[in-house]
Amino acid sequence: MSDSPNGILPDKVEKLFVRKMQFITNFVVKTGITPNVITLFSLLMGLLAGISLALHQMATGLVFVILMGIFDILDGQLATSANLTSQFGAVLDSTVDRYSEAFVYMGLGFYFYRLEQPWWILIVSLVLIGSFSTSYVRAKAESINYTCPSGLMQRSERIVALIIGILFQGMVLKVLLLLMAILTNYTTLQRVVFIRKAIKNTTHSSLEV
Repeated sequence: MSDSPNGILPDKVEKLFVRKMQFITNFVVKTGITPNVITLFSLLMGLLAGISLALHQMATGLVFVILMGIFDILDGQLATSANLTSQFGAVLDSTVDRYSEAFVYMGLGFYFYRLEQPWWILIVSLVLIGSFSTSYVRAKAESINYTCPSGLMQRSERIVALIIGILFQGMVLKVLLLLMAILTNYTTLQRVVFIRKAIKNTTHSSLEV
């Protein structure tokens, strides 16, 4: 395992998309809408996406997942651009991210339930567990003053994989969900191993002093 694992998506791609989003951010700044409102919009999009997917309305679900991802980026950019960052906003954003993503996976779980494909409900559950675990490990590491690396399958990669999977559906969706189930939990392991090494190195340094 790498000591500083990076996500699957190239940094250049992510940075390019963020730069393109800046135009929308500049417009929203002028409206006076706060980052926390945008965060709640992201939650609503996640809920609507989950409901749509559960009802097999895949095209509608795809639109809501895309909007969820856009609002997720927008709230952070807006907070920075308008100088509205706050500790509560960070907590709200992190909490909403977990709920909105869970709504989407729950919708996919019910989608496979209606198709009478229980094994894929299990796969979706593993994706949900892995997604929550990666976030938890990072938050726990930061609470003891350690910086946690990104890992292979972070939130941006998960959103892109969901968009592609829902767009093409069928076997493409299943293969991507299987990969997400593996890689989200592998990412958790990456972060745990990285933090273990960081703590061990810190302890050794302290003993040498």
